[in-house]
Amino acid sequence: MENCVLQVMRFCRDHLQISDPESVIQIDRAHRLGRYHRNKVRHKVAKFKAVQSIICIKNALKRVDLRRSPYNMTEQYPAEDLKRRKALVGHMVQARLDGKRVVPVRVKLLIDGSPFVSISMN
Repeated sequence: MENCVLQVMRFCRDHLQISDPESVIQIDRAHRLGRYHRNKVRHKVAKFKAVQSIICIKNALKRVDLRRSPYNMTEQYPAEDLKRRKALVGHMVQARLDGKRVVPVRVKLLIDGSPFVSISMN
C-alpha cells in the first residue's frame, strides 16, 4: 500500500517545482477515492492543515503549466456551491465571447473586475 501523503509531496516537488515541500506544506491527510479497479486511475484527495499550504500550491500552479501533463488539480467545493457555480457557466461563456475578462471566484463571477449580478425572474 502506497503512502498518499508522500506521493502528494513528491508531486509538489517534481511537478509543481516547490523546493523542500516537506517544510512548506502541511498535509492533514491524503487518500485515494473509490475502490481499486485494475487499469483505472484513482484520484487522490489531500486536506491541508494550514491556509499557507494552499496558498503555496496555488502560487506554484500559476508558475507551472499542467495542461500538457496527465495531471490536474482542482479545489473541492460543497455541493451547494457547485450548483451555484454551474448556474454561472452560461454567463461566463457569454462574457468571454464578448471579449471580457472573466474570473470565477468561489460562487461569484468577476467580469472586467466588477462582480456579476444575476437578474433572476421569480
